[in-house]
Amino acid sequence: MSTFAQDLQRRAQKVHNKKSRADNKISNDYRKRFGGASGVLDHARLGLMKASLESGVDQLADVKRAQKEYAEQTDREHHVFLATPITPEMEHECTAMIKQRTLYEGACDLSWPMYFKYREEHPDLPPLTSDDLAYAGMWTSCAL
Repeated sequence: MSTFAQDLQRRAQKVHNKKSRADNKISNDYRKRFGGASGVLDHARLGLMKASLESGVDQLADVKRAQKEYAEQTDREHHVFLATPITPEMEHECTAMIKQRTLYEGACDLSWPMYFKYREEHPDLPPLTSDDLAYAGMWTSCAL
């Protein structure tokens, strides 16, 4: 790379770094004054944060309220789901995922304690092998 190209690259990096520092300052000042805000820190969100700091009114209040309501609703639904007794169909689906090695990221949120309790209560079910249990232990939230 020529010296001229390197100089242009350094200048562009300095401009980028200066803009990043300014964006971080807006974000940090907003968080200190109004609390954190989840989401991608894009141009639009930075603009709302800057407007909030200038006006003294949180321009992201509605977004943060909607995020909080969504999180609370999801949490309630998940607690109901975890308290739901396992049915034979659910046991069959979970066992199939273990046997076929098709558990997925997020499977730890399934009702594994209820699944294993159901299996204990039904000794007539085919047993899981030690390999099955080791595999399930990588993806589940309960000790096996």
